[in-house]
Amino acid sequence: MRALSIADGAIVRLRAPTARGILVNRQRPVHRVWAPRRLLRRQARGQQTRGAYRTPVWTGRKKMLEKSARSSQPARAAKRRGRPKAQPNGSGTRDSILQAAVKVFAERGLGGGRINLVSRAARSNDRMIYYYFGSKEKLFVEVLEKIYRDMWEAESALDLDLSDPVGALQKVVRFTMNHYLTHPEFLTLLNNENLHKGKYVSKSKALKKKELSSPALALMQKIYQSGLKQRVFRRGISPLNIYVTILALNYFYLSNRYTLSAFLGLDLMADDQLSGWQEWVVDVVMRAVRA
Repeated sequence: MRALSIADGAIVRLRAPTARGILVNRQRPVHRVWAPRRLLRRQARGQQTRGAYRTPVWTGRKKMLEKSARSSQPARAAKRRGRPKAQPNGSGTRDSILQAAVKVFAERGLGGGRINLVSRAARSNDRMIYYYFGSKEKLFVEVLEKIYRDMWEAESALDLDLSDPVGALQKVVRFTMNHYLTHPEFLTLLNNENLHKGKYVSKSKALKKKELSSPALALMQKIYQSGLKQRVFRRGISPLNIYVTILALNYFYLSNRYTLSAFLGLDLMADDQLSGWQEWVVDVVMRAVRA
């Protein structure tokens, strides 16, 4: 049996003598020898190793190394540099990343919402985020677009009867508060963006083209015009002012609920307080527009 070569910096560790060891030197006791795993894997695959001798491996160890070498080959082949290829379910991956980003940015803000946290929440990887969005800032812009778009899609799904403008306007008022309650990330994300003075939302192409705000204002315009025709709404009111009034009264109450609760000594999130405020907002808006 040949001796183990320690050429090329191979590290060898000797253990206590054992009957299943390898003969290293005829003048020394029998020892079991542990060689670097890289050299053993190369030998198991039949590759050439530098040095005058080959590392002797007993049968069980050799089989284990051959199995390990086969399993490691696909993993090595998968590690490729450059931009990853688009997957067949690319839209699903993109949507999951965007949904995870909404949660992470809502909890930690733009500064604390790191890319690795988003990829972990989406069960994806950092490279896919850069592939679909380019940067963290661009991802944040799309998050803002998403929350505005989700609100408008939910509002457009309302079953509004324009022949009853009073009832339609009341539905819009109640919907706004309910949407804020069921989507608290909307409030926290807008609060965070206001700290940046609208720096990122102003970069949104969809918002610049008013693709998200125009439909909401157009709906309010239809409700107001229907009320004018039926002479239940007074003239000289801007539909924009009506819409902003609805947003502002609900937004201020919920976004400041913690500080206001402490300041007033009340639980503003109690059911009676919430329902009471909602009815108050409905009454304020209807009194403002009623003829």
